[in-house]
Amino acid sequence: MKNLIKLILIIAVTFLLISCGEDGKLTVINKSSEEIDVTIDGTDYDDLDYNEESETVTWYIEFNDNKKVPVTASGEWLLNYSEEVTVGPGDDVLHEVNSNCGKIVISNTHPTLSIWYVYLSVSTNDSWGDDQLGSDIIEPSESYEWYASSGYTWDIKIVDGNDDSYEIYGDEILDPEEILSYTFSASANIVPNSPIKTKFQNALHKEIVRPKVSVKKIGKVK
Repeated sequence: MKNLIKLILIIAVTFLLISCGEDGKLTVINKSSEEIDVTIDGTDYDDLDYNEESETVTWYIEFNDNKKVPVTASGEWLLNYSEEVTVGPGDDVLHEVNSNCGKIVISNTHPTLSIWYVYLSVSTNDSWGDDQLGSDIIEPSESYEWYASSGYTWDIKIVDGNDDSYEIYGDEILDPEEILSYTFSASANIVPNSPIKTKFQNALHKEIVRPKVSVKKIGKVK
């Protein structure tokens, strides 16, 4: 009986050691429509293409315990992309990198006025935040673009060279890889591709909710 118990224990320990020794597998797949660069646990993998099958990169775990693997990615439709993926011995984990931003484009078609300040704010925020032009100015016949987190409606405030202010209150959610384009025209209005509510100064945001979103300046459209 003792020998049988020992044998069972030996088999159990052996099985445990074998199972713990199995590599964990993490496969990262590019689901955005453009080429991306990926960093997995500090190792860079550049030029991960998108195609019909969606190109993948595979990383193997060499530990005997679960590990939170940091995955970061950058590309045309990725904004501050950073995730932690848990991988354990023997696991086969698939992680999809999906687009998480769109673009906001403002074009200035006014013949004489420049745009000096632009503020971009998620509709549920109660403040406009910082000017998104910095030291730049959008001159007549120029356009400017920003990456913005998808999944939210965005409000826009511009201030022209005469210090007149105009505000747009967004009525459609920015989808991944979508471009929302607005035009500042000679009629001293902002005319977007869809109906909007346009107000002058001192319009207030009603809700006070601060989701974790991002805006990243791209620059003038060439």
